[in-house]
Order: sequence, then C-alpha cells, then structure tokens
Amino acid sequence: MGKGVLGALNGLVVIILSGAAVLALFWPESVQAGQSWVTLFLVISLTPIIFFGLIGLKRWQAHWSVKTYRRCLWGIGLLIVLTQLIVAFSFVDVGRADAFWVRNQAIALAQGQKHWADYFQTYPNNVNLTLLIAVAIKGALQLGVTNPWVFFNIGRFLWIDTGLLAGLVILRHWQRFRPGALGWLLGWLVSVPFYAYALFDYTDAWVLPLVVDVLALGLKFKTYTGWRRWELAMLTWSILALGVALKSNLIVLWVATGLITLVAMFQYQLCPHTGWYWLVGNIVTLGLVFGGMQQLASRQGYHRNSNQALPATSWIAMSLNPQTSGRYNYHDFEVIRKQPTATAKQRRASRLISTRLDQLKIGGLLSHLGKKMRVFYADGAFDSFKLTTQWLKAPRWFRANTQVIQFWLGIVMQSWYLCLLIGSIGSLRQHNNQQLDFGLLALTILGFTIFHVGLWEVEARYALPLLPVLLILACVQWAESLPIGLTRHSRLRLKWTLVFGILISGWDLWHVNMNKALQTTMIMRQGNGSYYQFEAQTILPKQRVIIRLPLNQPSNQLRLSPVTESGRVQLRLAAGTRTLVVGRGSPRQLQYVTYPTTAKPLTISLTNKGKSLIKYAAVKSNYNQLTGKILVKPAWFMQLTVRDQVNDDH
Repeated sequence: MGKGVLGALNGLVVIILSGAAVLALFWPESVQAGQSWVTLFLVISLTPIIFFGLIGLKRWQAHWSVKTYRRCLWGIGLLIVLTQLIVAFSFVDVGRADAFWVRNQAIALAQGQKHWADYFQTYPNNVNLTLLIAVAIKGALQLGVTNPWVFFNIGRFLWIDTGLLAGLVILRHWQRFRPGALGWLLGWLVSVPFYAYALFDYTDAWVLPLVVDVLALGLKFKTYTGWRRWELAMLTWSILALGVALKSNLIVLWVATGLITLVAMFQYQLCPHTGWYWLVGNIVTLGLVFGGMQQLASRQGYHRNSNQALPATSWIAMSLNPQTSGRYNYHDFEVIRKQPTATAKQRRASRLISTRLDQLKIGGLLSHLGKKMRVFYADGAFDSFKLTTQWLKAPRWFRANTQVIQFWLGIVMQSWYLCLLIGSIGSLRQHNNQQLDFGLLALTILGFTIFHVGLWEVEARYALPLLPVLLILACVQWAESLPIGLTRHSRLRLKWTLVFGILISGWDLWHVNMNKALQTTMIMRQGNGSYYQFEAQTILPKQRVIIRLPLNQPSNQLRLSPVTESGRVQLRLAAGTRTLVVGRGSPRQLQYVTYPTTAKPLTISLTNKGKSLIKYAAVKSNYNQLTGKILVKPAWFMQLTVRDQVNDDH
C-alpha cells in the first residue's frame, strides 16, 4: 500500500466525514420534537461564531511572546484539572443497566464471593472490566473506604487525560504545537463527553483516549532506539490488548496499527526486522492478555456457559432491524436469548439475518445503513445525556434544571462537533498522501464506521474513541489554515446577524424549555431491578418495610412500582418527626402519593395489612442505591421516583 492507496483511504474518510457533517447539521440525533427548525437555525448560527472566534484567537495568539503562550497553556491546563475535580466531587452516578451489574458483581468479588450473576453468561464481554474494577474496590475496602465512587471518578479522569497529554506529544512531533496546543487544550476543556463519560462507570471511559495514546506512543517509538524503544512497544501492545479485552470494537484499532506497521515496512520507513518484531509482539501480547484474563476469571469462579452466551450473529441480526435503525433492541435480544442451546441461538440469529436482508433488499439496505450512519455520527454529544437518570450525588441546580441544561449544552456541542468535522475534513484533504500518522487516524475512522454502521449494532457512544481523533485533526487544520480575508465591516455585519439570530431563536427555545422545567423536576430515582432480569421484593403479611430517602431539596410526589396490584397495604410517609401522609389501600391505589412540599429527608413505611404476599419491583444490591455505600451483605432497594411538581399558579 503506497502513497496512492493512502491518498484514496484519506479521500474515502473525507467522504464519510462529509456525510457525517451533513447528518449532524440537518438531522441531528439530539433534536427535540417540534423544535427542529429553531434548533437548526441555532446550530447554523453558532457554528460560524465558534469558527470565526477560533480564527480571531489564532490571530491574537500570534502576537504573544513564547513565555505568554506557555503561561496560557499552563493556565488552561490547571483550569481543566480544577473543572474535572469539581465535576468528580459534585456528580456521582449510581450505575444503571450494564454498569450496575458490573459494579454489583465487582463488589461481591472484592468481598471474597465467587458466585457470578447469570447476566455474565449472556454478556461475557463485561467479565474483564468486572475483574479490574473488583481489584480497585478491594483496594479501597482495605483502606477503609466504603464509598469510593468519587475516587473512581477521579481515576477515570486521570485515565482520560492520558489522551490530553498524548495530543500534546503528537502536536509537538508534527511541529504544530503553536497554536495547535492552545486549540487542543481549549477543545478538551469545553468538550462535554470527556466529563460525562468520566462519571459513567463502564468501558467507554477506558477506551476513549486509546487512539491518540497509541499514536503518541508510536511516534515516540520511531524516535528512540534500544531498550527504550521496546519498552514503549510493550506499553503500546499492553494498551491495545487491554482495549480489545474491555471493548470488542477496539479490534479495529488493533488491526489498524498492524496494517500501518506493514505499510511502514513496505515504504522502507521502518526496518523490516523491527516491524516484524513489533507485529509478533503485538499478537503475542494480545494472546497473553486474553489468556491471563481467562485464568483470572476462572480463579474468581467464572466459567463460561456457551449455551447461555449470545452468538456474535445476534448483534448483526439486531443491527439489521429497520425499526430501530440498528440500535440495541430488547425484543431481538429476548428472541435469541430464549433459545435453549448455543446451536439453537446461532440458528435463530442466522435466520433473523436472512429474513431481514430479504425484506430490506438492496435499496432498503442502503437506506438502513444511512439511518445507522445518522445514529453513529449525528450526535455531537455522543450520547452524553443518555447515560444515566440516577444520581447518588448531583447539585441541586442541576437536578432542578436538567432538561434545560442538557438541551443548551447539546446545541453548543452540536455546533462544536460540526467545527471538528469541518476541521478534520480539511486536515485529511491537506495530508492526503503524506504521513502514516494521518493514515492510522483515517484507517481507524474507516474501521469504526465499517464495524458499527456496516456490521454491528450501533449507538452514538460507540463513536466516542473518535472524538479525540477529530479534535487532533481539527487542531492541525486550525494551526495550518490561512486567515480568511474579511473586511472589518463584513466581520461586524456577519457577527451581529448571527448573534441576532441566536437571540431570537434562543429566546423562543428558552421559554419552551423553562415551561417544561417548571412543571416537574425529578429529585431522585431508583430504577434498577428491571434490566436483563426482573426482580421484586416480597412483603409478608404483617411485615413492615422502611425506606429512608436522603433528600435535601423540595419534593411533593412519590411513585412506587408495585408488582402485586391487589391486597391491603398501609403507607406512612414522614419528613423527620412530621407525618406527611398516611394511606391505606391496595398497592395499585398507593402507587402514586402526593404530599405537602418538603425539603427534608423522607421516611417511607410500608406495612402489609392483608393476608397474602405483596411484591414491589426492586433490586438486590451489594451497595446502597441511594447513598452508594458498599454494604456488608446485600439489601433490597425498591424502584421509586421522587419529584417536585410545581403548580401553574406558582
């Protein structure tokens, strides 16, 4: 593969990113119903403001001294660290769906238990992450820390910030450190996904910086000789292998590094002996890591049952579902999961693939791939606002204005994302046949697109490892671009036209969102217990269950989730020593409870006054679902929602 093939590769990726830009502008995933035209106008107006603002910043920094530039970089770096610490201490996610199963099992392993939930037979891909988190939790428990989730937040930020440092290394190697490093740091500071995924206790944060990490290590590998070079190689192999072990789509990056190494050998940019040693070492390390993780899992009591695991074809079948645009679909999951054996599961998934391909035909398949492309590339926030609705800890102002905050951050991120796409397109066009470094980035973008748009199920968060890639490419384009020649009058006219448009559409949207926000605010939610398998807490006749809710802001509505609709139950709701509500009736009648507004912690007392069992949807957890504290033994936590309803006359 010579320079001509590299140029063709970059050209293909430019076409992909151009399509992504069109989708992100005109059909963004995050648009709310009924607001599309206003949102579109906002994004169209805000994007050039950001664009011309960056051009102005580049002109301004050109007049700075070297010392001033260095101080500015240090200042932004410190601001990033300070912001990350504030976020890490202010927001703590409870862990829901897959993240809950992983955290709950990791706690059990850290406490010496070796029984694995059935979930991990169906999703063996999450076993490796669970083992690693168990090690961290065990260390925390040995230090006497029973609520370690803030420290876990900090740990994820530290890992994500390896990408921040890697980007600076890359820009220095490419001789684009000024002004590229300034744009890189500013981009890292304002990109919401870096913060959102650092709070999300799942695999996404751990694979987020890997592409730029590997590129930076590769560039250093070329500059060193002797043992130092091979130390860097072993670190690169380990990072790649762990990435694949944690998330299967990272096989794309593993393959891309191998292909680029072969190209470097073919172009005589890398000694053949060195290249073959690197390739063999990469393959051996991958085998060792997977073998080691399997041995560790076995020692911790995990033994895979092939009759329970979903075959790879099940995800391909799911990706061909036209009704969901290739997203995860619970119905498809259940249809295949219910098959009794591995052979039956494989047969059912293959039949589903064949049926859907026959139904779609060529035209329908192309349309379906376009919809998957939209899911993958059209959300500038990368699903940041869909990660959780359950917080162990979150600021009062955020809980009260979540919808408004997320909407406006989504608008800004969509505009910022468009700038990154435009910059990346320009960068790849400019370097279309020159450096293997850009070839690695282009090959990774192409690989992720083929994997998720063409083959596997798709979600916007699966594109997350591409965010640092787009940012580094955009920074290079920003550093190399020539200033746009606009007169002072033209710049002022354009600026005020765009600002006026943003103010008009923003005023309209603000009223729409504020009206929604003023109606209902979710104060607390415990929703675990329904994902993968349904669980319920049983209340025996005459038995009383007490639930304490550590609230600190106004609320006046409670919703429970009874499984048993008949029977007789007494509910008592108190705030401190003050009784707010006492009610008797069936679980269904007492499912919704309205009470006088109070900002105090609540105590719910449920007593079974009947003669039969009563069940409520709940989850049995190894950590407190309301405070996060790790428990000595598992306890039940009912599904419930607490809200603050504001009346219209307020």
